[in-house]
Amino acid sequence: MKLILEKWNKFVNEAVAKKGKFTIATRADGKVVLISQEVFDHIGTHDDYGVGSVFAGNITPEMIVSFVEDKAQIADTGGFVKWDMQPAGYELVKPMSWVKENIPDAEYATTKKQDFDPKIGKPRDYPVLMVKTQKPPTDFPADFVSVGIFKYDPARSSADQNKFVDEEPVLKKASDEGRLFALATAFPGGFEIEGLAVPRVSDSTDKGWGGTDPKTANWAVIYPEG
Repeated sequence: MKLILEKWNKFVNEAVAKKGKFTIATRADGKVVLISQEVFDHIGTHDDYGVGSVFAGNITPEMIVSFVEDKAQIADTGGFVKWDMQPAGYELVKPMSWVKENIPDAEYATTKKQDFDPKIGKPRDYPVLMVKTQKPPTDFPADFVSVGIFKYDPARSSADQNKFVDEEPVLKKASDEGRLFALATAFPGGFEIEGLAVPRVSDSTDKGWGGTDPKTANWAVIYPEG
């Protein structure tokens, strides 16, 4: 995954075009999905412990694009799509209410997760709480991947991506007709965990992650050391 773009350069078909740092997948249902290099890079961060859920190592760029282009059931409004995969990896994001009940040996530290910051027009790192435990990763199995495919939103896109959309006829037409989507993320495990929707790390309200203090944090990244 760390070399995801190098591998992806070798994969093309008639429904997929690669232009610079952007990949365009045109689906049979008329939806067009834009994937940027930054998103591939972000997905690649899920290879390492300490930043969120971790892939089991059996996912490739070809698989991601093939799923987006052909198999994903994308709602007209966009959203998360469930991709069944066994083993997908390890679900290492949990609400603190669950942590306090299920990880008695928890040791707390600070880590970071990435999210788009509309103020600066690009992704950045946000500090979040990390929980270290002697439990092994296999105690946190995930048998599916969550894939975020959202309606294209210029307000949540970088300036160069918006410029690319405006200048690329296929994308501009799809955007004007409400058929343009963007791949935002992919990670093992749920976008709802323990019955709760996982908030964006950029959410600074009391319903967000809640910072890095274990007394007040709402969510945490699990770091299994066993």
